[in-house]
Parts: sequence; structure tokens; C-alpha cells
Amino acid sequence: MKITFSHELYKMAHQRSSWLAFIILFGLMIYSAIPIAYINKNLISQGFGSGQWVIIIMIALSANLVAMEFRNNTMATLLYKSPNRQSVFLAKLITLILYSLLLLLASFVFALIIKLIFVNGKFSWGLIYH
Repeated sequence: MKITFSHELYKMAHQRSSWLAFIILFGLMIYSAIPIAYINKNLISQGFGSGQWVIIIMIALSANLVAMEFRNNTMATLLYKSPNRQSVFLAKLITLILYSLLLLLASFVFALIIKLIFVNGKFSWGLIYH
């Protein structure tokens, strides 16, 4: 299981789409904040829509990860060489969960940056909204 998991991490780290996801996430969050006149406390408390953008990006990345295995005919090899089939799919699932947590952490940092750039002192992080 550890070997399969390390292979999945290696594949995810060396995929171009997994690195582009951070740039796309930042661009989509800026897209949500572009009408500066409409930035309100709810948009900031939602992290400029980061939750929904992370979900959409993770759907695309997970589909790409599985489709890549079938496109390159490596899924059959993975299932054949693995001691059990569940470990292959579990390693993929754990890799995607870790990557989604990394994207959520990055989206929090991006939200802080966007707030500092567009509405520096207008809204406070310490206030309770709804």
C-alpha cells in the first residue's frame, strides 16, 4: 500500500495539470472579486467562492487522473502488479484527498492576499457574519 501510495503521489506531483490547478484557482477567485464595488462581507467570509472552485477543480483533476491511467493503458498493469485491487483505488483516493486539502489551504492564503489587495481595511476577519 505504501509503495502504491508513493507512486500516486509521484504521478500527481509530476502532472502539469496539478500545478496549473493552483493558478486556475487563484484566477477564479480573482474573477469572483473583480467587481470591486460588489465585494461584501458574505463574499469575503466565503473566501471569494473558493469552496465551490476547489470542488470543480478536484472533479476535473480526479477525472484526469483516472482517465490518464486508462489512456496510457497503465491501469491494467497497476491492478495486475498490486496485491489487491482495493489498495490501488484507496491510494488514488487518499492522494486526491490530500491534494484537495492542499488546495483548500492554498485558497485560504489566496483569500487573504485578495482581501489585502482589494479591500484592505474595509471588513474585519474578527467579526461574526451570519
